[in-house]
Amino acid sequence: MAIYIDDGIIPAKDDNKIQAVINFLRKEFAVKVFEAKFFLGFEIFYKTDGTIFINQQCFADKTVSKFGMMNANTVSTPADTFAFEMVKDNKTSSSSNFPYHATVGSLMYLAVGTRPDISYALGVVSRYMENPMEVHIKALKCIIRYVKGTRNYGIAFNSNSLYTFESYSDADYAGDRNTRRSTSGYICFLGDGPIS
Repeated sequence: MAIYIDDGIIPAKDDNKIQAVINFLRKEFAVKVFEAKFFLGFEIFYKTDGTIFINQQCFADKTVSKFGMMNANTVSTPADTFAFEMVKDNKTSSSSNFPYHATVGSLMYLAVGTRPDISYALGVVSRYMENPMEVHIKALKCIIRYVKGTRNYGIAFNSNSLYTFESYSDADYAGDRNTRRSTSGYICFLGDGPIS
């Protein structure tokens, strides 16, 4: 059971066990019971084949709107390889009033929740929180434009798949053009759904 302030969710296969928990809670609290369709900004969809699909489309829309990108063109990837040619001179700050910290924070909530596809690009722009320059803001806006075009993306948990945990990793060789450091990456699946 997951509880956040006055909202909760009880996932289980056995309806009798769910009812037992609800009955226990009703001894102490006024409890209203609904089928979970929305929880902490997550939208939950149940498909006829038993698959559960979660996304954060409403939160993605609010984020795109909040940072003034509703009319921006969409892009097909969260990062352009050359967008990460970060400026080495860190003495010059951006003159922009773009809310860099707030934007990174909002996108981080998406990345941690249902959008692991933006994690790497977001991790790169997060390195420049202290002194973002125009190139960093441009890279961050690229992520927002990607989110705008993929606002309905999420994670599907197929009812027919085995809920095994699988993890894959790889690394490039000296891929960072500024430092010549290698970058490693990983993806973890629970069943068919990428979770990290």
